Amino acid sequence: SCVVYMHNAERKIESFFSVLHRIMKDNFENYEIICVDDASYDSTCEKLQNYVNSAEKIDSVSIVKMSYYQGLEAAMNAGRDLAVGDFIFEFDSIETDYKESLIMEVYEKSLEGFDIVAAVPKNNVALSSKIFYYIYNMTIQEWLNNDQLGIDIWEKKYRYNNESLDEWFDRVSGGNPEIRRLIVEKKFLFGGRTLSNRGTNRGSMSNCYSHGYIEDSLDGIMDAAKNIAMTYKAQGGQGLSLSKIRPKGASIAGKFKSDGIVPFMEIFNTVTESVSQGGSRKGALLMSLDINHPEAETFMTIKSDLNKINKANLSMEIDDDFMNRVISGDSEANRLFNILCTQACKYAEPGVIYTNRFRNYNLMEFVDSYQIETCNPCGEQPLAKHSACNLSSINLSEYVVNPFTETAMLNLGELKNDIFSIVTAMDDIIDENLSNHALQEQKDQVAKFRNLGIGIMGLHDMFIKLGLVYGSKESIDYLSDLMKFIFRSSVYASVELGQIRGDFPGYDSKVWDATIIKNNFTEDEIKLLKKWNSLRNCSLLSVAPTGSIGTMLQISTGVEPWFSKSYIRNTKSLHGDQEVSYEVWAPVIKQAMNLNWHPETLVTSNELTWKEHIDMQAAIQDFVDTAVSKTINMPANTTPEDVRKA
Repeated sequence: SCVVYMHNAERKIESFFSVLHRIMKDNFENYEIICVDDASYDSTCEKLQNYVNSAEKIDSVSIVKMSYYQGLEAAMNAGRDLAVGDFIFEFDSIETDYKESLIMEVYEKSLEGFDIVAAVPKNNVALSSKIFYYIYNMTIQEWLNNDQLGIDIWEKKYRYNNESLDEWFDRVSGGNPEIRRLIVEKKFLFGGRTLSNRGTNRGSMSNCYSHGYIEDSLDGIMDAAKNIAMTYKAQGGQGLSLSKIRPKGASIAGKFKSDGIVPFMEIFNTVTESVSQGGSRKGALLMSLDINHPEAETFMTIKSDLNKINKANLSMEIDDDFMNRVISGDSEANRLFNILCTQACKYAEPGVIYTNRFRNYNLMEFVDSYQIETCNPCGEQPLAKHSACNLSSINLSEYVVNPFTETAMLNLGELKNDIFSIVTAMDDIIDENLSNHALQEQKDQVAKFRNLGIGIMGLHDMFIKLGLVYGSKESIDYLSDLMKFIFRSSVYASVELGQIRGDFPGYDSKVWDATIIKNNFTEDEIKLLKKWNSLRNCSLLSVAPTGSIGTMLQISTGVEPWFSKSYIRNTKSLHGDQEVSYEVWAPVIKQAMNLNWHPETLVTSNELTWKEHIDMQAAIQDFVDTAVSKTINMPANTTPEDVRKA
């Protein structure tokens, strides 16, 4: 087998090492490394030799020094006997027709049976993508490292019509070679609905919808039930607020008494239980209620009966005034808050929406035409009535250079460039998906505001590779700086895209007065943003749970730490009614253990205190213009007082 690495290799040697790890899987037996660098290949080869000498399972490795053109020709002429393994080419530029013709000859040679041909000519992304990936013939087993759970998730949730992995890469990337590269490298994935539905015409590509407040009328309530069902049919989840519905016993037209919120909660619960999301899964619903509503106690305790409202998440809407009353000792506020904490302790519900920040800490804070009412089922998307958002996540762990070494660092330059590509690609999804929304109101709202929801995953993996302990002060400081960088880069990307494609129709220059902008940009930077006076999207960052896509890639999900180093996972959702068990190992933890790398970093969720969980969320949310979905694990002996403190 043979690896060819070309041109200015020394400058990129650490990135190349990670590629070697991935391709050779630490087994270098009888590999021949043809190292090509016309500038300084002596030192490059020395570094390579030192690297492979330190790797495990090496029987024989030879490194052949060649000039730039010798390397190209060697690759082209090697033939099937030598090249049963891997070829990697990397170019800073394509300067002559001769070089490009050689690349194309290598490309054609690959069609005869090379397993991998990879090339990155930086001035020709389309050609790069073709050579880098189209010929790889990668199987799903190779892409997902033979992890059966990940393979089953891909098969059952995201694969369409028996497509091959290459066809799947093509479909979900929408023909965008840069996004295709990021997906293949596991640096980025769209949200589940986009992975499932893009290019298929079978449902919406948006995960998140909000119906907003339910109107306090029979017509409004029944219309909401129909609209929710239609949204499920299009494969979207829904959030709604019951806060406007009059309480039980209230007068109706002076003749009747209201039945209150519970009968209508049951209607929405039944709709969710009965209507599949496009036939692929049951609906997802969040219902919320203002804690000042007269039926707040009923709402908080309804799940004490495990047979009631079991198809919806519940959250209390709590404002600063209520919390100030709790702190000041108000008896009624404390009574309600104690009920809330007791129920959360026993049943893990209801959750809490702190409405002052939830509805105002965003780019549209001072734009009256966009009023946030409630959120999607997982809580990461505060949305205006009938709004929707497509999701995606950046795998931070794949941006670590020199992982598991004392020189490990994040490649911020690459991340910044990729953020522009990601913002652009997600903006494309908005237009592709407009006709797939179930309701005209949703189509109108999406077209007017163009919400994006870019999140992160692989956070704990990144910390481990960098030698940082999840929840420590060092990790919190690092994450704060990183999330600020991601938010700022996303804003600049949307500004640039707005100048190219035009602003979102609901744009108002008041976005530059938003608190989140003032917190993350200097006065001079804000003056420049106001001068540019452009923005393509009304929202940018949203940290989703990424349960399915993160598990598929075998990385930590969302902002969460690993649940355990290893565990047995039982699931029915992938196999109908049949329960199937999977043995799950955290690959990054296993790798770190094998390397005896900073064992203190290998903490798992149940080893962290609730405060460490919350501190991690606090480190993120100042830089997220929508919301963060976060789970706080607490031990079985947790008391309501512990929940109250948290």
